[in-house]
Amino acid sequence: MTESLVIIDHFQGLEGETFSVALGEDSLDLVLVEVADDSDRLGRHNLEYLPRIPFTLILRGPLEPVLPQGIYRLSHPQRETIEQLMVPIVDLRKDGIYYQIIYN
Repeated sequence: MTESLVIIDHFQGLEGETFSVALGEDSLDLVLVEVADDSDRLGRHNLEYLPRIPFTLILRGPLEPVLPQGIYRLSHPQRETIEQLMVPIVDLRKDGIYYQIIYN
């Protein structure tokens, strides 16, 4: 998806699905937990100047390994592979490590 603009529609309906993150020769599976429309934080009147509606993805991975903040390749069988900045976030749930990707 490097040539086209990534929009929220690319991820809606994929909650609960697994995305693979390339880690050199290996990969790590992450589950898409949430797709959030962030347009309210900017105010509707500002959206006309943006190339897309801002949104956030939250993904859950295993407790080990913890991926540091960085650019990662995410792939899904129904979508093109994308490279995005992904950040680990603090989450009080103990069922995995959570990661955030923000599209502005």
